Amino acid sequence: MKTNYHLFLLTSTLFTLSTTLLSATEEDNSTKRFSVITFERQIILQDSHTKLEWVNGRDKNSSVEDGYKSFPKNKSNIAVTIKNESKRYCEKLNFATYNDWRVPTPQEQQALIQATEKENFPLYYSNLETPRVIAISDNKLRTINTHNSQPVAKIIPWENQQEAGLRCVRDAEDPLAP
Repeated sequence: MKTNYHLFLLTSTLFTLSTTLLSATEEDNSTKRFSVITFERQIILQDSHTKLEWVNGRDKNSSVEDGYKSFPKNKSNIAVTIKNESKRYCEKLNFATYNDWRVPTPQEQQALIQATEKENFPLYYSNLETPRVIAISDNKLRTINTHNSQPVAKIIPWENQQEAGLRCVRDAEDPLAP
């Protein structure tokens, strides 16, 4: 009789433990991927999956640097010039106390856009005024389409007369608020 009771207790304990572990796993999977940190009115988007932090603008009605550089349509814009200006801009950017920003790769930018679209998370620089964002891969300039009426997150080469915007990214092993 004692053996059956002990077996019942052991089975019950194992069931409780497996249920607890399953609950913990479900909670971990539902953890939000993106979090927003604001420091002195400058906003960073943290991606817990990729451990990247993105410049995501500034509070409304603020005059602080918003971390955005626009490259308007212009026949004189050539890929080499835009690539160099983009790198220089990110390297010199001091945003939300960080100064280790860089130009994102097309794959990073594409993954961000697709993930934010999937989770319906707004990006401040995904708008109709600037339908493309800049990225650099293999030392070549690329743009990623963010326009809602077009296929989203398509990597395409830079073309003259194509308006594009730049938001820098930084690597952060353990994302922390500034």
